[in-house]
Amino acid sequence: MPASRKPGIVFSKLKKMDDLDALILFSGTWVWAAHLVPALRDFAGSGKGLLLWTNPGSQGWRPVGGLVMHGGLKEVGIPHRFVYGGYDDPRMIQRIVSYCRASHEKSHLNMSTAGVFGGRGMGQTCGVADPSQWMRVFGVDIDSRDTTLLLETARAVPAEELVKARAAVQPLFSEPIPQGELADRALRLYLAIKKILVQENWDFYTIQSFPGLSDDYSATCLAQSLMLNEHVGSSTLSDFNTLMTVKLLTDLSIEPVYYGDLQHIDKSTHEIKIIGDGACPPSLAGRAGPARFAEHGIPTEGEAGGISVDLVCKPGMAFWHGWEGIKANSNWWLPDAPFLNRPRNSWSSAAWSVASRAGRMPLSPPIAISSSSWKPGITNMPFWAMVQDSTRICWHSAS
Repeated sequence: MPASRKPGIVFSKLKKMDDLDALILFSGTWVWAAHLVPALRDFAGSGKGLLLWTNPGSQGWRPVGGLVMHGGLKEVGIPHRFVYGGYDDPRMIQRIVSYCRASHEKSHLNMSTAGVFGGRGMGQTCGVADPSQWMRVFGVDIDSRDTTLLLETARAVPAEELVKARAAVQPLFSEPIPQGELADRALRLYLAIKKILVQENWDFYTIQSFPGLSDDYSATCLAQSLMLNEHVGSSTLSDFNTLMTVKLLTDLSIEPVYYGDLQHIDKSTHEIKIIGDGACPPSLAGRAGPARFAEHGIPTEGEAGGISVDLVCKPGMAFWHGWEGIKANSNWWLPDAPFLNRPRNSWSSAAWSVASRAGRMPLSPPIAISSSSWKPGITNMPFWAMVQDSTRICWHSAS
């Protein structure tokens, strides 16, 4: 950090770099903060992440320089993360990596488009979103379409495309795809969603499902399962809380994300039960056997019927989400957890010591929990909370 007025020129160039998500400033000695703060204030306006790192040690007034800079940024109101720790401290490196990954995700999300098929599903007040707020907070445009477009596109799918879709989907299941109109409509819906996402240039989407589409044409279970399996962020019931959570976790994981309903919490055994009504990525099937097919649809919830996915998930990390009271100036963050900072190719084989000591099975990548009635009281920032150490394992039935 040079003691001169030239940093302004450097930071002016850095903030214009589209491939730059975050900037790490390493303080190895005394810092002339007054020469840097104006330039950093200008740089922070770009929305890119800013991290200040100070290495411990009394030589060269390292802590003094770092803390003076940190204090100056706080007083001026420049969002940043301050890390005080050595390069050989894994915990400090995790704090740096998690912040940089969050900065990348924030940049990736900016100027993206979330598509919406239909309106609010099943009266979930907590799942609705204000398009202006999403644009202000996340830089995401919400673009809606009536399900009429989806129905017309599904009905127009050529027979040869349907045959190809059956062949592509079949390897994901242990039994043949059912024959007949019920399965055909479910597959047509899946193909129609893919077509419209490309046509409208949507990056992720949510769908009402029912009441409406699942009563008039087909349940969306199979379509949603297959889209999640292809790592497309999505949710049902037009639940935007779940949509954002699934989108972020999908971007962070090499495996698809399953969002289910938090149906039961057993406080005596420290276990949770997550159950879905048939929408689950088939590749998440665990030791109970490969994915199978089931028929979804009851008179009060999808009268048209449809094909759903029947499986028991392999063990996985469970997250619950809360997006209450988010402000436009919120800082983005990711938990400093081994799961999010572990190299991607080792996530699926990661065994947590706490779980191992408890005689439970090792953990895999994430499962998002969607609940319309129970959320932690979180304010001011996006939130992903790990289940406590003693509450890590349960089976997730999607039948």
